[in-house]
Amino acid sequence: MTKHIELPEGYRLESCDDIGLAVPVPASWNAWSYPASPRTHIHCFAEQCFVRPDGKLQYETGLSIGTFRRVRALTGYAPARLAVSLATGIHGARLLPTSEVEEHINGSLTFFSRTFERPAEETRKDPALERSYAISGISHDETDTAYIMVFETPADQWDIDREIGRTMIDGVRIIER
Repeated sequence: MTKHIELPEGYRLESCDDIGLAVPVPASWNAWSYPASPRTHIHCFAEQCFVRPDGKLQYETGLSIGTFRRVRALTGYAPARLAVSLATGIHGARLLPTSEVEEHINGSLTFFSRTFERPAEETRKDPALERSYAISGISHDETDTAYIMVFETPADQWDIDREIGRTMIDGVRIIER
């Protein structure tokens, strides 16, 4: 059960029981999840989504959450070390940082957050790639878990949508069992 929290007007609290998080989501947005591995699902939230020609779901503005469990057992490192690495940049993705890594604590969660954008040479080839991102690596030492949260939106909507992303990421709570 999650403690009652005040939500901004127009938001609902979406429980992701399998990963132990609750996320404030705009009330009109859709939610779905899909298996990423035998141990976890990716959770996604978006206003509207569509199916791409390759069969994958795509959205204009949205948030996705990935989970890494048993961090110490599998890597020998504390979840915070993985969370910092996640916020530094998604390995293999060609993204340029537009801010420094910021750290803050909310209850038992430690957040490491940074913003990114696509390089100009990629967006010239495909304007649909002109997107901005807020990426947060989040650690929860008590459960030996790290999360990655990626909020993305078209670059020309960033000034409008970044508050939605901030509300969703900063409002994440652990589901207390």
